Amino acid sequence: MKFGVDDAADLMPLKGLYRSQVLRIAEAVGVPAEVLARTPNPEMLPGIEDKYLDIFGVPAPTVDLMLWGIEHHLPNVDIAHDTGVAPAKVAEVREAMRVSAHMRQPSRQPDLTMLLRP
Repeated sequence: MKFGVDDAADLMPLKGLYRSQVLRIAEAVGVPAEVLARTPNPEMLPGIEDKYLDIFGVPAPTVDLMLWGIEHHLPNVDIAHDTGVAPAKVAEVREAMRVSAHMRQPSRQPDLTMLLRP
């Protein structure tokens, strides 16, 4: 994070990883257990203890598996079967991914170089 903005950084080596993968790396490099045990809390929404449980009713490791399935174009029924959640819950997470897709895209800018040519 740079200047308080989530996607503003000079280097983001963990950006493409799921939460569970980041936790495995953190454990391997010796991050204290008390940090690893923290819930995924955005700390900006009062009353939200674990954003995945509170918003989707699904624990973070299961959400990671659902996201992987969605990103790899698996059908909702297959993801539901493999994760033990209802297909409707997978559809809900898929829709949340769809409407928030713009947040995962790099910043864009117009090409104005043609205006600078003599």
